[in-house]
Amino acid sequence: MLDSQKAFRLFSLMIILTITTIAAIACFGNITDSTSNMKFVYHIFEMDTTYHSPGVMYRAIDSNLMHWLGFWAIVVFEALVAITGYWGLYRLLKNINKSSDVFEKQKTLCFIAMFFAVVIWGFIFQAGGGEWFVSWQSASWNGLRDATRIVLLAVGGGITLRLAK
Repeated sequence: MLDSQKAFRLFSLMIILTITTIAAIACFGNITDSTSNMKFVYHIFEMDTTYHSPGVMYRAIDSNLMHWLGFWAIVVFEALVAITGYWGLYRLLKNINKSSDVFEKQKTLCFIAMFFAVVIWGFIFQAGGGEWFVSWQSASWNGLRDATRIVLLAVGGGITLRLAK
């Protein structure tokens, strides 16, 4: 039977599933089409589509090695979101009908997944790409809108999961 407690649990898990699936698809796409997706990292690091203000251009990184390291760091974090998220969801779904105490003890992996999502799309994309590399100035290589959407979903997932009893 579906009561309000179980419905809220499922609601919070659906948000976690959404973020986890976004991360899994992004990770898969970055691995299977790394050349195309690497262009994004290249343009962010190079800052070649910004206003070229002398006060910030010293931040540009033109090292191909650093571009690839940045790219693969993102892929690793996306994989961590997917792995911890799906594993945590499995554990929570296994205990969806159990007591609040039992359900509560299974939340950790999903919180870790949401943490990694905020690391990628909050810290790396928004703080790093958006502010440090001023990608907000770029009309063509700017992932801030998508990053904001994902961070808000991750935060919402974390909050609703915390509230789910």
